[in-house]
Amino acid sequence: NKVYDGTTSATLNTSTATLSGAISGDNLTVAGGAGAFADKNAGVGKSVSITGLSLGGVDAGNYTFGSTTATTTADISKAAISAVSGITAANKVYDGNTSATLNTNAATFGGEISGDALTVVGGTGAFSDKNAGAGKSVSISGLSLGGADAGNYTLGTSTASTTADISKAAISAVSGITAANKVYDGTTSATLNTSTATLSGAISGDNLTVAGGAGAFADKNAGVGKAVSITGLSLGGVDAGNYTFGSTTATTTADISKAAISAVSSITAANKVYDGKTSATLNTSTATLSGAISGDSVTVAGGSGAFADKNAGVGKSVSITGLSLGGADAGNYTLGTSTATTTADISKATISGVSGITVKDKVYDGTTLATVLTTGASLTGSVSGDQVTIGTLNAAFADRNVGTGKAVNLSNVVLGGADSGNYTLTATLATATGNITVRPLSTWTASGSGAWGSAGNWDALPDGSNVLAVSIPAGVSVSYDASAAATQLQSLSVAGGLSLTGGALSIASGLSTSQYSQSGGSLSLAGAMNVNASFSQTGGTIAASGPVSITQGAGNLTVGSISAPTISLVAPAGSIGQTGALVTTGLLSTQSSASTLLNDAGNRIKAFKAVSSGTGDIALTNVGVIDVQGINTASGNITVYNTGGISTSGPVIANGGAAKMTANSPLTIGTDGVTATGDITLVATNLTSAGNLTLNGDLVSSAGAVGLSAANNLAQNSKVSAAMGISVSAGGTLTLGPTATSFGNPISYSSQGAPVAAPPGSQTSSGSAPADYVAVFLTQFEKAVVSQETVSVELPGVTDKEKEKEKKTTTAEGEICLR
Repeated sequence: NKVYDGTTSATLNTSTATLSGAISGDNLTVAGGAGAFADKNAGVGKSVSITGLSLGGVDAGNYTFGSTTATTTADISKAAISAVSGITAANKVYDGNTSATLNTNAATFGGEISGDALTVVGGTGAFSDKNAGAGKSVSISGLSLGGADAGNYTLGTSTASTTADISKAAISAVSGITAANKVYDGTTSATLNTSTATLSGAISGDNLTVAGGAGAFADKNAGVGKAVSITGLSLGGVDAGNYTFGSTTATTTADISKAAISAVSSITAANKVYDGKTSATLNTSTATLSGAISGDSVTVAGGSGAFADKNAGVGKSVSITGLSLGGADAGNYTLGTSTATTTADISKATISGVSGITVKDKVYDGTTLATVLTTGASLTGSVSGDQVTIGTLNAAFADRNVGTGKAVNLSNVVLGGADSGNYTLTATLATATGNITVRPLSTWTASGSGAWGSAGNWDALPDGSNVLAVSIPAGVSVSYDASAAATQLQSLSVAGGLSLTGGALSIASGLSTSQYSQSGGSLSLAGAMNVNASFSQTGGTIAASGPVSITQGAGNLTVGSISAPTISLVAPAGSIGQTGALVTTGLLSTQSSASTLLNDAGNRIKAFKAVSSGTGDIALTNVGVIDVQGINTASGNITVYNTGGISTSGPVIANGGAAKMTANSPLTIGTDGVTATGDITLVATNLTSAGNLTLNGDLVSSAGAVGLSAANNLAQNSKVSAAMGISVSAGGTLTLGPTATSFGNPISYSSQGAPVAAPPGSQTSSGSAPADYVAVFLTQFEKAVVSQETVSVELPGVTDKEKEKEKKTTTAEGEICLR
């Protein structure tokens, strides 16, 4: 027997076979053979046909097989189906029940023989619950087998399971929702009532409602039966999850009634200038409407305002009538009242001009006071018919200065008349014109010295161009400072003293005074300046178109910035110094009993001559080409430093000191030469032009050395003599002339860095340098002329015998007398 396997094959047992005709005792068996059921189907006692039998055993060779076939019977029991799978359930739309529609076509069976015709017959499906959901469990029951081969199987279970979806049912439409009527509130919002809603597509008996939702009127404006659009609807209730909303919108209608404006406030009235009327201009843009919705375009339209009376005043009552509503949203409101009140000012009207006022002419007196006549005057700006007149007033010229047709300011006008309280007069607008003529002379009225710029010191302050002449009396010292306006005078007579500490004083003539001092400001003269006793200038400037001559009676002389065609500085009892630059187009001459130090970098001197009769140096720093017409110092050094060329046209004599001249351009020594007790140093550089050095006069240093340096060419056309050596250097061509004599150190000449032989006849002698009797005599003679004293010319250190020898060896005037 076997279990159904879908085939007819049968398994044989030949050991039980009986062979008809076999000899008892022989060893004879049945061998081979194959069995086959009549068909594959399950059954009991099914016929089995046997074929292919043969004989076996030791005695098999003794027999022949009359037939190789036989028959028998056996059972084929049914096969068991252990499980059913592959059954599906159809998805469905929510319908309120659990029923499921099955599809068994794709069912598969656990234990089915491949190729058999086996199906599922019958069966019902049920979802786990009625609610919508995806992949929901479906239980299957009542299954049985079908198909041609069903009889060969037994079904172990009649149940199975699967999954399927229940999709949500659609609510296709919502109707019956209502909106509440409202009073205009400036919005489109509407209050909904959804409890009356009807849902198309809902399953009868389900717990389903409308939830949420917002209502909006078509616009915010008041109206009857206005359309209300409903949006944002959703479903509520226990069964809401089983439905979808086909549309979350709906429509209905409701009314918006107009809002009431209960009061109007904050209307303003424009302040106005008095015009003789009560009319007021309203500004309704500031109006506040009680009951108006914020943001609405609702305004006050129309309306007229009127002051309580026409007169000027502050905070005057204004009554408002005839108001109405305006603006885009006016139709949404009703106005409870058409009147209101406010306040505003009526300012006084301005009298903008005064005409018919005349001004009396006057001579400059240092004040702005003016005398006026108001007879016949009229006011510009008064309202026709008003009673307003001119009362008292003050009159003043715009300034105190001389002028024709000068503006006169009228101020402190007092108005009269019944309506004068409604007007004001602006002083700057009330003007007239008058004349102030030049004053011939200003007189000093103060009891002693004082400031020029103090008006109380004069009968009329002399400043600007208001006064032709000023006379400063004897015993008075006047200080002109920055508090005085720039002053232009035709003439200034100073019997006393004058000092400038600031400001600008201009005189269309010269100035002569015994006392003058200046620490600031500027003095401008169209003539000469002469100071003959006391002068001090530590600041400020002096500019004169004529010569400037300054003598310091006692002590030192200090000058500042002075510009003039020529300048003469004399300090017979002291030194000369400067705090500012000196500028001349001609000669600067100086005489002092001590040093003269003029080292301001701004000096612009065309020609220079200086004498010092006592102990002290003479020094000049200058810019530009300069002619040195003579420098003589009784006991001191001479230093000239010039940014530009230097030429000498007079003797340069430094008794008891050294002489140094530096030109940042050509340096030319004239025929009068240079004489010094100490060193003589001449330097020509090429800072501003070719640095050539030319000697046309002798150089004599009685106790020092001579150093000559030219950046370019050097031409020695005269003799050079020194006690302590001679050094000559030229950056260009060196032209040698007369001899060079040294009584101490060697003589050296070089050109372009290479040594050059000294002039023919040059010599270096041992011993002391000889005295230059001619130079000593000339120095002492000039000193005698300056001091107007008799001077004895002595040559110390020379014996009578030596003098006698010197006389014999002297051959020409001006030559050095040798011992």
